[in-house]
Amino acid sequence: MSMQFVKYCMIGVSGVVVDFLLYCLMIQIWHWDYQLANFISASAGIANNYWWNRKWTFKSKDHPWTRFLRFYAVGLVGLVLSAVSLYFLIEYAELDEVVAKVITLMVIVLLQYNLNKRFSFGGIQ
Repeated sequence: MSMQFVKYCMIGVSGVVVDFLLYCLMIQIWHWDYQLANFISASAGIANNYWWNRKWTFKSKDHPWTRFLRFYAVGLVGLVLSAVSLYFLIEYAELDEVVAKVITLMVIVLLQYNLNKRFSFGGIQ
């Protein structure tokens, strides 16, 4: 296991915390729709993770806006997969909204690491 992946996972935990706490706040306290809450909370987690990964994991200094757009695009892939998974886990499997969110988070992390390493923080032409 590479140190870069370890750093990515550590930062990922902070993004998951941001995402999860906002999601819980929005659905349990404010009673928002779970899909809207998922979009907003995931976007906050993506922004958090981009900033930290840019500074610490990949130490990228060039093309910050291009890299952010790429990172967010990768995050949106995860968000779409998360939204579809949440829909099926909540509406058909009848899982609790929070339990469903935990399941989707675990699956998305590995996919996003590989995409971000190659696409967001790889070489830009």
